[in-house]
Amino acid sequence: MAKHFAVVVAVLVVAFCFSSASAAASTSESKFGFKNYFVVEGKIYCDPCRVEFETRLSRPLKVVMTHLECHKANNDKNITYRVATETDNNGYFFLTVNGERAGEICELRTDTSAHSQCNEPMKNNSYKLVITKDDGVTTEKHYVRSIGFMTPDIHPKCLEIYD
Repeated sequence: MAKHFAVVVAVLVVAFCFSSASAAASTSESKFGFKNYFVVEGKIYCDPCRVEFETRLSRPLKVVMTHLECHKANNDKNITYRVATETDNNGYFFLTVNGERAGEICELRTDTSAHSQCNEPMKNNSYKLVITKDDGVTTEKHYVRSIGFMTPDIHPKCLEIYD
């Protein structure tokens, strides 16, 4: 009787291990159908005060093309990965990156704005990031600082902000 009990316990333990392994494998696969995915999130905005940071007068820019390009750390001319998207109505973008980009440097940028009243790029209109789980970051999500464009002239209400 004890042998039968030991066999049943062993079978249950093996079944539990297999189910745990398959559950772990299925959770590492994204809703997009591939493993080792990352999501890069950020916001594009208009700076009417020309201070190159968000103020209460800043507003989101919708339908602005944003792209992420990756290259080997020692060769920035050879693009190894590229993905692009547009901002939504609230100025937010979400890029899904397929695969590990270890040993690569990725740069998020937006080069042009179709908004005629807010189309001058800020001096620092890009953001460099490393997209890998080998650097100690345990989440698939990467949040980048807001980047954007400026108006040609300073809005008159900007002076009220700093008084």
